[in-house]
Amino acid sequence: VDWGEMFSFLSILFFFVYLCDTYGVLEFEPAGLSGEDILIIASNETIASSVLGEDLRWLGKEGSFFTVDGSRDVPLQGYSIGLSGNKKPIVFCTGFTESILKYPGFMRTLVENGHPIFSFDLRGQSFSGTTAWEDSEMKGRIGHVDTIEDYVDDLHEFFTSHVIQNIAEEQKDKVVYIGASLGGLIGSLYQARTGNFNSLVLSAPCF
Repeated sequence: VDWGEMFSFLSILFFFVYLCDTYGVLEFEPAGLSGEDILIIASNETIASSVLGEDLRWLGKEGSFFTVDGSRDVPLQGYSIGLSGNKKPIVFCTGFTESILKYPGFMRTLVENGHPIFSFDLRGQSFSGTTAWEDSEMKGRIGHVDTIEDYVDDLHEFFTSHVIQNIAEEQKDKVVYIGASLGGLIGSLYQARTGNFNSLVLSAPCF
């Protein structure tokens, strides 16, 4: 057993248990996250003095939080940060049942190196809405999606309505996509459909 990895896993697990306790899945307004909410999360005594707490405070103060209208009117929690950067813009997509709040240190490193970052929580996950909110059988089930194409359509809505609208003209053909696990699959399918990204970086894509 690698106790270092075990400790890291348990720390992340306890952190997300805290998130669920703070923002119960059924009570939290989909795509309603704000920088103040992030600062409240970062102040929790479990993580306040940790590197994660420091990075979350940076995200809460420097990031922009907004609602994206996903396909079939599902509200998605959007994030952007470092838009004044002059290097290649990056679209980052997380893995299954993850939140961008797991990656503030990663985002901070990219922003401090000059990259504008755009991201959103996938439907049915973290702070985004889901097609199952009003379905009595599936209501509140984390990670629910009707079809993989919903993810791809959501990425298209995010790219066209927010990313491409908030970068300089000369950057529009330089956007890099970074996808982790499920995010790798989504980005690959979207790139095959549109070719909108300059390049893709896929970490453990699920295909």
